[in-house]
Amino acid sequence: MKVKLVSCYWAFFPVLVIVLNVWDWLATVEGVQRGYIYEANPLVAPVMNSQPCLVLIFKLLLSGPKQYHWGYLSISLLVLGAYMTVGIYHAFWIGLVLYR
Repeated sequence: MKVKLVSCYWAFFPVLVIVLNVWDWLATVEGVQRGYIYEANPLVAPVMNSQPCLVLIFKLLLSGPKQYHWGYLSISLLVLGAYMTVGIYHAFWIGLVLYR
């Protein structure tokens, strides 16, 4: 049972990361362009302001397929947790903007 669960997790992990990456990018671009938020990463901010599509391409390339094994399980859970936290933050500020 554990092996099937982990195999299923690894099958959906790349999809989840890509979906969360795209959500983060869309919300960040929209928020930055409207002046509601700013890009907190100082390395990404200049590129986000001038060529936001390059940021998405870079993020998607970094989240591409990899060889997964048991050692990466806890790290991948931390990555998903971080992306989900950022996604919730974006949903929060969007909710504040829409319903103020």
